[in-house]
Amino acid sequence: MTLGGELRVYLLTLKCIGLLCITFVYHSGYRLQATRTDDIISLIGLLSSQFLSLVALGHVITKPQEYKLDVYGLVGNTYFVANYGMSCLTICLIHLYFYVRRGRLTSLISLLLHHNRMDLKNRHATEFARMYAVYVSQVLLTGFLQTRVFNHSGFQMWQTVLLTAFSTYSYVLIGLIVALHYCLVRISTSLLLLNNQEITKIVRLNLTFPKTFCALRLRQRSRLLWVCNQQLSSDFGLVLVPIMAFLLFSAPAAPFYLITIIFRIDALRVERQYLWHALPTMLLWNLPILVAILMTLHTDVVGREANKTAKILAKVPRTGTGLDRMIEKFLLKNLRQQPILTAYGFFALDKSTLFKLFTAIFTYMVILVQFKEMENTTKTINKF
Repeated sequence: MTLGGELRVYLLTLKCIGLLCITFVYHSGYRLQATRTDDIISLIGLLSSQFLSLVALGHVITKPQEYKLDVYGLVGNTYFVANYGMSCLTICLIHLYFYVRRGRLTSLISLLLHHNRMDLKNRHATEFARMYAVYVSQVLLTGFLQTRVFNHSGFQMWQTVLLTAFSTYSYVLIGLIVALHYCLVRISTSLLLLNNQEITKIVRLNLTFPKTFCALRLRQRSRLLWVCNQQLSSDFGLVLVPIMAFLLFSAPAAPFYLITIIFRIDALRVERQYLWHALPTMLLWNLPILVAILMTLHTDVVGREANKTAKILAKVPRTGTGLDRMIEKFLLKNLRQQPILTAYGFFALDKSTLFKLFTAIFTYMVILVQFKEMENTTKTINKF
């Protein structure tokens, strides 16, 4: 059994950081359940994360002057401190959410893994392993960049370690949750695809299309959509709200840093060579954020696969029996279908939201630049 087959490597990582502690029960058909030891580990992980996050958040609120970067002015340092505080708050909320919802999350993962094993035969094991490799590479990249930037920013050693640890760990959590959510969505999509393939096979071969077969497949489809709507969108969707808020708030950091350096070059306060050293770092800085956003919002494949069922059933020959009424009722209901995957109803996880998110990021970046320009103008005026 590969590590990607049962999402074992994801579940093991969740357990190691105390976020979601569950164990495979092999003698009960590979069921997932939380043992007493798992509950203790989860509680220790919750208390540790809450204590450390709240202490770090309290320190940055009470002593923001200790987190100032020389290259930034008032606007840049205010944004930097707020960004660091946001990462502490995000860590705190994620751990609290997973502890409160650990029972529902365990049931959801166990259900989808059961279908993945029985119906799909673990066909996505290699893909899930590759996805985890991408996640690990993004975490390592984030840790390297954070260490490099903070180490060359004039901070003391304890400040560099603290900033790097909390900033990197926030991406450890976010990347892992986003990757796990993507894998569960991939399983749901494949189950819908398998259901559609069985219906298509009957239609193309012009075989008898019994009412019982149609009712069975439509019930399976309804069950899958219910899992996506009520469980994936509810259990995982709610935690995606603070994650997307954090990514939205953090994304302008790298472009704003570059623009700040450009302003200083124009003022002849730094050498242009420094810009060419900072440019590749800042370009790679937002890569983990971009990957997380794309993975989260590239889940509308479930909706597209669900809509294919209506196109397939529309080709079924009419027989003048109760089967016709069943298909017509399904097609009429399908016309009023709402977005399948959402972030707890706040926004749909599709490409339209992706465009809106990038628009918001660009808008926030422009606002930061305007405040920075106003600050520079005020300083220039005060000199005279």
